[in-house]
Amino acid sequence: MLEQLREGSEEVDRMLTEFANQGYDTQTIASLVVGGVTGFVVLLAAILCLALARSWQAGLYNPGGFREEFHALRLTPKELAVLAVIGVIGMLLGAHAVAMLGWIPLLVAGVALVHGFIGIKGMNGLWLVAFYVLLITTWPTILIVLLLGLIDTFANVRARLARSN
Repeated sequence: MLEQLREGSEEVDRMLTEFANQGYDTQTIASLVVGGVTGFVVLLAAILCLALARSWQAGLYNPGGFREEFHALRLTPKELAVLAVIGVIGMLLGAHAVAMLGWIPLLVAGVALVHGFIGIKGMNGLWLVAFYVLLITTWPTILIVLLLGLIDTFANVRARLARSN
């Protein structure tokens, strides 16, 4: 696979040669990158499939229920503590992928907060489109959404917004 990448792109070939000159094992780097990307895609597909299945179930048995449930989704401090412990254990054991998995529920809670905020404020659906474009294309947006999920765990932002409206 590395040979195909080298043949397909001069920039990739130059980058891999540079890593090899610095003493890095390019086979290991490639396997980590491919494994990480594959794991991320599988995790993303699993979350999307779960949301789709849950929305179908709500459509059959409780129309409109999925929207309400998703807008109200937030982590409790106990759940956040469990995620933090799993992350710390993963870092101590050198299993960085396990530590990264702790971010996923926090990211989903942050996305739910954004959906809830847009729903409470009655904003146009184009705001969600803009949000997802930013979420997919920029790293700082992901960090901001993670931080929002963390803040919402302790501050219950949606309840405060609902009271102010």
